[in-house]
Amino acid sequence: MDQAEFWRRCERDFHRYSAEEGEQLVVHWESTSGDIWRFEGPADSARTFKILAKQAGHGLTGERGPDAWKSWLDGLRRYGYDSRVPLASEARVSQQERQARRLLESDKRRKRGPLGQAIMKRQAAAAEKAMLSFEALTGVIETPFKKSALFCLELAVDASIEPEEPDKTTESQEFDWATFLLEPAMRLTEEFGAVNSTDRRAAVDAYIEEVLKETGRRITRTEIWKSAGYKTRTEFERWERNDPNRPNTAAHKTFTDILTKKPHLK
Repeated sequence: MDQAEFWRRCERDFHRYSAEEGEQLVVHWESTSGDIWRFEGPADSARTFKILAKQAGHGLTGERGPDAWKSWLDGLRRYGYDSRVPLASEARVSQQERQARRLLESDKRRKRGPLGQAIMKRQAAAAEKAMLSFEALTGVIETPFKKSALFCLELAVDASIEPEEPDKTTESQEFDWATFLLEPAMRLTEEFGAVNSTDRRAAVDAYIEEVLKETGRRITRTEIWKSAGYKTRTEFERWERNDPNRPNTAAHKTFTDILTKKPHLK
């Protein structure tokens, strides 16, 4: 089966389940610690969507296994079939703060001792600090069956278009998105010492996609920070979100070297 026909079949499959209960399904994602996906709606619709998304995800990235549906959702997100909410996570952390403060007030009413109240005060202060320093992207994919069908149609059309003959007079070379996205960040760092965290995350995403395209293997962010010699993800996440409270020149140089020297392609 050629690629165009494969995507037409996937389009029909997604469209078949897009009505009734499928309309009620919503997929949420957030980038707080890696990419986290959450389904809201009928459980059967979510299960059906995952089954179809596994097949489509394999066709899109070549990935197999029980989590291949995540590759499809990631594709929907990358192609703009989602709605992004940059500061939605702040409200979530704020809820934690309010809960801590409610517990503190409750302890005061119960006349808990000084030690218990001190612990609750520390928890409330920690929640408030987390709210102020928290930085992430969240988003939502509504009517994922319909949007998946539309995405499949787009892929089918792309697959049916005859590719242009490469120019024989010049050497064909893939555009290096990771370096393209990272170079402005490196220049800004040298001049001003600050870079938008979106640029760094985009550069990491571009590098992961480049490794997938060149090697057929999807690396994870964990593999990136482990290859840099770190035992935990802490410094990588601080670097990726450009944490203004904890700048680390050594970590910046290390992760920048990985994205420019591309050790996972060797």
